[in-house]
Amino acid sequence: MFYDGCGRLIAVLSDGMGTGGRAAVDGAMTSAMAESLLKAGVGFDSMLETVNSALIAKSGDESLATMDLVCVDLFTGKTEFRKAGAACTILRRGRRTEVIEASSVPVGIMPGVEFAASQRELSPGDLLVMVSDGVVAAGSEWLVDMAADWDEDENPNLLAQRVTEEAKKRRSDGHEDDMTALVLVVQAA
Repeated sequence: MFYDGCGRLIAVLSDGMGTGGRAAVDGAMTSAMAESLLKAGVGFDSMLETVNSALIAKSGDESLATMDLVCVDLFTGKTEFRKAGAACTILRRGRRTEVIEASSVPVGIMPGVEFAASQRELSPGDLLVMVSDGVVAAGSEWLVDMAADWDEDENPNLLAQRVTEEAKKRRSDGHEDDMTALVLVVQAA
């Protein structure tokens, strides 16, 4: 997460596809490149094209990574959601929850990858839960319920920790996968 210097908060979550050290490197490289390019003023689509090209060129082997990006305008609340092969994001407003998901391919798989994009207007008190695909491997219904039950007086970091702990308990396929959760709460200035 970082501020772009223009009144926007940007959160980037990337998960390398596959397992082990190589997948970790792909995810870390994707996030770091995205942050560097965006901080340098490169637009979202151009950043995606650059990161995609770098992953394709990285090696003779496939290097794939998901990219989940949220950009919140801190003055207006206008929020952009951009996904490339990424898992769902949960948005909670009051007691209502919404699952934001989009069909798209990860970066590094082929030239010409594009973000699936959507927008929402956020208000103080709104909650966003961004997760890697390992968190929702056993479904997302429980995650929606957990976001709906979150107490506004609680530290959002505790919710992120509970999400990953619950995801570990729900894994029943014997498959190890990264599990990352990022929780954002909109607050009035």
